[in-house]
Order: sequence, then C-alpha cells, then structure tokens
Amino acid sequence: MDFFVKNIMDMSYYPCVLINRSEYKFVSYNDAFYKKFGTEKDLNDFFLNIKSVHQKIETMIEKKFQDFEKVFSFNSEGYFAKILYVDNEKVLLSVKKGEQKRWFFDVDTINEAFDVFPFFIMFEDVNGRIVSCNQKACELLNESKEELMGKLKKNVAFYKRYKLQNQIDKMGRFVLNSKKGCVKDVVYEKDGEKNYLTLAKEPIIDENGKVLGIFTIGKEIGDIIKLEKSLIYRDNILKATAKVAEMLISNVSDFDKVMNDVLGIMGGASEVDRVYVWHVHDSPYPYDERLYTSQLYEWSFGAEPQQDKDIVKNQIMPWAELFVEGKCVNNLVSNLSEDERVVLEPQGIISILVAPITLRGELWGFIGFDDCRSKRIWSESEERILRAAGNIIGSAISRRRMHEALIVSEQRYKNVEEATGEILWSINSRLKFDYVANRVRDVLGYHPLEIIGTYWKNYFIGDFDFKNLLSNTDNVLRNVELKAVCKDGSYRWLRSALKVFLDDKGKLLKIIGSSLDITEIKVKENEIKKANKAFEDANRSLENALDIANNLALEANRANKIKSDFLANMSHEIRTPMNAIVGMTYLTLQTSLDEKQKDYLKSIEYASNTLLKIINDILDFSSIEKGNFKINDEVFTIKKLVSNFESIVKHRAEDKGIKLVINISSDIPKKLVGDFLRINQVLINLATNSIKFTEKGEVGISISKEKEDNENVILKFSVKDTGIGISENKKDLLFNVFSQGDNSITKKHEGTGLGLALCKNLVELMGGKIWCDSEFNKGSTFYFTVKLKK
Repeated sequence: MDFFVKNIMDMSYYPCVLINRSEYKFVSYNDAFYKKFGTEKDLNDFFLNIKSVHQKIETMIEKKFQDFEKVFSFNSEGYFAKILYVDNEKVLLSVKKGEQKRWFFDVDTINEAFDVFPFFIMFEDVNGRIVSCNQKACELLNESKEELMGKLKKNVAFYKRYKLQNQIDKMGRFVLNSKKGCVKDVVYEKDGEKNYLTLAKEPIIDENGKVLGIFTIGKEIGDIIKLEKSLIYRDNILKATAKVAEMLISNVSDFDKVMNDVLGIMGGASEVDRVYVWHVHDSPYPYDERLYTSQLYEWSFGAEPQQDKDIVKNQIMPWAELFVEGKCVNNLVSNLSEDERVVLEPQGIISILVAPITLRGELWGFIGFDDCRSKRIWSESEERILRAAGNIIGSAISRRRMHEALIVSEQRYKNVEEATGEILWSINSRLKFDYVANRVRDVLGYHPLEIIGTYWKNYFIGDFDFKNLLSNTDNVLRNVELKAVCKDGSYRWLRSALKVFLDDKGKLLKIIGSSLDITEIKVKENEIKKANKAFEDANRSLENALDIANNLALEANRANKIKSDFLANMSHEIRTPMNAIVGMTYLTLQTSLDEKQKDYLKSIEYASNTLLKIINDILDFSSIEKGNFKINDEVFTIKKLVSNFESIVKHRAEDKGIKLVINISSDIPKKLVGDFLRINQVLINLATNSIKFTEKGEVGISISKEKEDNENVILKFSVKDTGIGISENKKDLLFNVFSQGDNSITKKHEGTGLGLALCKNLVELMGGKIWCDSEFNKGSTFYFTVKLKK
C-alpha cells in the first residue's frame, strides 16, 4: 500500500502530510505541502493542540468514522484536514483552508490537477450529474470529457453495457445518505472474461456539513487479480503434484483407487472437468504392426466419461507427432482443425491440454485435461507443471505394471504347478527325479521328497522308455499316456508332455515334463464307449419303431381321409331328404290343423332343424379338414351383423325367460369387410350354447375394438352367461372335436360337441383366436377375435 500512498501524495493538488501514529511525528510530505508551509515543521508548531488532534484522529479511527466526519479543523488559521488513508502505523492527511472546499467544483483546476493521475477520478453532484473527470476516466468509460460533462451518471453507456448502474447507484446513495466514504470491487464481464474495478467514493462536504457531491477514485485491478489467481492456480497444481508424488511413492494395495484419487486431486487443483491417462503400446492383435493407445484411467466431474477403447496411435489426430517431439496440445477446441473438433466437441470440451508422458527417453503415453465450462489457455509454467505431474503418474503406472507383471510371472509357474491340476517334474541324466511338484501328493499320495532321487520306472507300468526320446527330432513328446502306481497300491492314468535337453554330443542332460491326471477321463471314455454301443442298439430299435410309426401314420391319414369323405358324402346324402322334411313340415304347419297335430309337427320341425344344423357343421368341419373351406369377404355393418344374429337367438332366450343384453362399442368403424356369414355363425353358435346351458339370469353379448391401423381392425366378441359353467379340469376339452365339458349334460341338453371345434377353426381362418373363462356353477364367458378390413 506504500506505493498507493506515495502516488496520492505526489499527485495531489492539496498539501498532504504522512504522520507516524505511534509518536505523531511527520514521516513525509508532498511538494504542495512544502510550497504552502515551507520547510518541515514539528507537529506542535503546525497544530495548535497536538493532543487534541491526536485524540480526535484516533477516536475517529477507532470508531471507524461512524460518529465523526473524516474532515476536521485543527488550527486558528482556518485550516482543516481530511483523512485520506490510515493503517496501523501511519495516517495520511490532506490539508486545506475552509474556502478551498469549493475547489472540488472548479472544473478547470480538476482537469489540470488530476489528468496526470493513473487512477479513474470523477466528481459528481448530489443529483448524480458528472461535474468533472480526469483523462483516465474518459479512457475507461470510452467517452470524451465534453461528452461526459453534465451527463447523468446512469446514462453513461459503459455502465449500461456492463449492467453496473445498480452497483454504482447503491454506492452513491450510501455516500450521500451516510456522509461516509465506501470502497467496493465492481466486477463485470468484458469479451468473455471477468474484469475488476476498485472504486472508492467520498462525500464532498462544505464547512457547514452540507454534502456538495461525491468524489470517486478507482483503478482497474483485473491484471493484478488475474496474476494473483494465476499464482494461486500454479501454487495449487504444484501442491497437488507434490501430494500425488507422495501418494504414488508409498506402497499401496489398491492402486486403481489411488489412481482415481490422484486424478481427482489433479482435476480439482487444475480446475478441469476431466483428467485421463492413455498408454501407447504395441498392437494387441497378431500380425498388426501399428502402435495403439489404450485409456488406463479417467476421472471426471460434471462431464460425461469419454471413450475407453483401444485406438490406433496414428488416428489420435496429428497429436502423435507432436508428442514424439515433446510438444503439448494446449488450445481452445474452437481453434483446432475440423477433424479434431469432430472428435472433441461431442465430448463437450471447450479447452484442452494434452501433454506427452515420456519415460526413459521414449513416448509412453499422454495425460489430458479437459475444461468443459470455460475458455482458457494454460501458461507455459502451468503446462510444465502438469506435464511433470503426467510423467510422475505415468512412471508410477509403469512401475506398478512391471511389478504386477513380475508377480504374475512368478505366480504363473506356481499356478501351473499347483492350480491347474498338472504335476511338474524333471528327471536328470541318470533318469532319476530331481524335482517333483507338491501336486503329486494330491494325485498319487507321495510326498515329493519320497520320489526325488528315485528311478522314474518305479512309479509307472508299461513299455514306455524315456530313452526313446533321444531319437526324436524335436526332442518334444506330447500326449503320452502312462499308468502310474499310487502309494496305496491303486492306479491312476497320467497324460504327460515332456521335453528332452541334450548336450552338443547328443548326450542326455535333463527331461522336463508335466503330467495331468486323466483317470476320470479314461473312466468316462469307457463309459462313453459302453453308452455309444447301447445308443447304437437303441438307435437301431428306434429306426425300426419309426418305420412302424410312419406306416401307422400313413394308415391313419388314409383312414382319416376315408372318414372325412364318408362324412361329407353321407352329410350330403342326408341333407337332401332333411331339407325336404323341413320344407314339407313348414308347409303342413300352414294348413288347418288341430292343436295336437301342430304340436307333433313342431316337434318334427325342431328335430329336423337341429339335425340339419349338425349335418351342416359336419360338412363345414369336413371341408376345413380337407382344406377346401374358403373365407369370403363382403362389405357389412356391425349393425347388420347384430340385427341378424339377434333375430335368430332372441326368441330362444325369450322362450326360456332369459334376458338377452347386447353392448356395442361406439368406436367400431361403420363399414367392415369380412366373412359376414361365418362371423354370424360363430356368434349364433356361442349364443345358442349359452342360452342352452343357462336356466335363469341373462346372456350378455359385447362387441369392441381391440386394435386398429390404416387398413385393418381387430374386433373382440364376448358371450357371457350365468349358466352351469365349466370345471377347471374340463376347459382344455372344450374346443376338441365331439367333446363337451361334461358328458353327463348330454342327458339333459342335446349336442355333439362339434360346434365349438368348428367355431375355433372358423375364427382361426379369419385371423383370430377363441378362448373361455368359466367358473363351475357360476357361468362362462366365451371370447373370440377376428381380423377385418376397413
């Protein structure tokens, strides 16, 4: 702050004096003070009562100017002082005479005095009208003095553009109402970046205590704040890098978790949304000589995770070459090439820094930092720090991988030896065991020490001899099956692979091999052989049975065809006289008959119609079985359909005293295309069945739309009754040919059971399905659907 105080003193038009607060002596003064009062004086010579001045100043400072004005008089010559600045060690006073207060509104004097100030300076009256300002204020506000003089402060374009009127007016109202000064940092955004302006406002008060206006001094501190933020930012990432190095040096059990924490620390310190580490390596695919990059770790906060699959190195845009040269990618995504933007913009990245990770002088991989919220370019020092952090992280990952690879390598041998079920062993030049794995204890029952130093043939049965390997070109033999003797006297089969090592003269040095217990496999093989023989025998029997079954099926098909032809022919033969009987009965009923004769003829007519319906059902069913049945399309209305079947079944319901209820949905299309007669036939069949098996209550028929598209509509029909119902174990028989839910009902209700089977066939031919819900002694509901054209 000393620099600030010195500037105020040197630039001030008024005499200024800096006083030491501990001893209340002069520290320094400006040229204006020297010109006004001559050489330096002692405070006691300058102030009439130094104790009074001391007490007044300290009281004002202690109470933070709440009960006093910052301006006070101190001697008989009419001089007064104004406190411009105070801290723990010193206080800066501006000295002037009472009548000089009007100087604040002397425009010419202000322009002359303050244009040299490096600060924003402005004077305004109590109405907020600009009285004067210096050149620095004109530069900041981007208006000339002539344009600013007399303009209301709220009309200044700068304040409007950056929406600062409320902040500036609030400060002004506080100064005018409280007669006290105030200081505030005003923040505004310019060209996408935050700018900072520190403003100090002081009231201009005459000797009578009247506020004449406001004096404003300000300075743009954006560069200072940016520098401070940059230093803090750099300090944070330096501390984070040190913390990361400490974490990675320590021996950690959960390395992946530590790596995630490490990237999180670096992401938080660098204020980015995503941090990731990729490794450059040889291709994981055979015969592929390209280099690949694989993502190893990633941390993200407030951003979607990016891809984590392998990528060919030379597909990482042009960055691979930059990394090889030791350069970083440090830019806004909007400044990159189109090929780069196509990859990065979908990930929401606005600013990106990617630094190569170099180990032992070679490119190992790279570390990336994605900012998805703001535009930034990292400074050279920040780039160096983040790159160093990347090298530390990459080095730790590399060391960890080598350590893990070593453990895996050591474990692999042990795993092969102990966990895979194989016995590893070696035989010396004298054909004696010099090593046997512990696995031999589980397989043969021997402790390794019991075998080591003994001749190999002590444990095997057979003609195999290792000396035969000496003539083998490759010195390798596989799939050698040996029968081994266990310690308890039992036998186990071992499948072995072995390699012979010879000296330059062809003399045996060592044999190394591994043996796998395949006893269970041998047992299974014998069982499979027996099973195969049994299977072959069964297969031959099955083939004979299939021949017999095929012959029986052919006979059944022929019998079924004969049956169908017979039924069709007989039905045709029977229907002709039956039509005559029905017709003659009808004509006879039109003649004069007594009541007894009419009853006889009505009985004949009912029986004939019933028999004729059965014959028609048989004919239809036979036609369907033979594949000769066709569904005919015609245009009809739902109203016509309902009217037709209602006229047929209504009188049957009335004869039994049963209520017939019909409900039709209003959303069914007016015109439909389908087989009107067959739909009617199914409806009538189901309705008459319900009436037949219902003694009291009602039969309800509902028609609704189940589904509709531009061409077709599927209608759903339901026929509900309150009749005898069907038991659960009889439902599956309903739609079978010549079956009824309960055969005992034939004693009370006539019927063949063919009707429902025919209904099922007709509905399926019309692209629908039929089903039933029923509860014994409570009633049944039959449903069916048909697909119709519109």
